[in-house]
Amino acid sequence: MTKCRRLINMIRKSSVLTLYFNHQRKILKIKRNVLRDICTRWNSTYFMIHSLIVVRPIIERLYNDKHNLNITNEQIEKLNHLEITTTEWNFLKQLRNVLRVFQNATKITSGQHYPTMGSAFFILAKLKKYLSKDIHDNSIVKNFLKLLMGKMIHYFDEDRTQLNLLK
Repeated sequence: MTKCRRLINMIRKSSVLTLYFNHQRKILKIKRNVLRDICTRWNSTYFMIHSLIVVRPIIERLYNDKHNLNITNEQIEKLNHLEITTTEWNFLKQLRNVLRVFQNATKITSGQHYPTMGSAFFILAKLKKYLSKDIHDNSIVKNFLKLLMGKMIHYFDEDRTQLNLLK
């Protein structure tokens, strides 16, 4: 994730890379731009990962064209260190799929035209069931799911104050 954040920051801080990126977005007819995540908003990580996956063709073109751009050797070297490998892209896709479940749960519980408290317990149960499944091959994703489950248990099962708010 650090590599992704640094790549996004590098693109946004360099006028040459930003112009290149925006030009490629027009050519490829990609409306989405890369988004940075914000530490105080957990779902922003989902949106950052999703945006990276959507603009992957542009990022790959950037790496192919980096020597033809008007950037310094230092910037080229930094880009080389920030290149996302195929394995990392696959991991990002898996992570996005995990976080999408939470994003969807957030959308459902944030509804304005229907009562949401009644669905809160149902959604929490579904999230716990999802986190318990052993459907991922990647050990990092499995560990991430275990950490998420631990946090859910802590906040919704062990924290009586939080649990009473839901009742």
